[in-house]
Amino acid sequence: LDMGQSHHIPAIEHTEEEVFQHRTVDSCWLIADGLVFDVTPFLQLHPAGQKSILLRAGGDATRDYFFHTKPVRDKMWMPYCIGRLAPSHPPNSKPTVRHGMITVQLPVATSG
Repeated sequence: LDMGQSHHIPAIEHTEEEVFQHRTVDSCWLIADGLVFDVTPFLQLHPAGQKSILLRAGGDATRDYFFHTKPVRDKMWMPYCIGRLAPSHPPNSKPTVRHGMITVQLPVATSG
């Protein structure tokens, strides 16, 4: 049974906090469909330009992931997969399910 091109997903879990640290042109990580991607090498190659990726840097790009067809996801996303998103729920937070994904309200850091 041919299921198409399969890609090995590294058995490493990354937390949302860890991914959030990687939101620059020098280190750009994205979360999509429960997976974590280091797309830093792809920034210069993206047809729509690096800015479209940097808008989601360090955060969730699931909507963008599913914007692409499965063959494109397999070819252009999966080579950059560096592991799965670790299930993490901060204390006293209530996860809410939205479109099959768990969204957790995190406190917003303020500078001042």
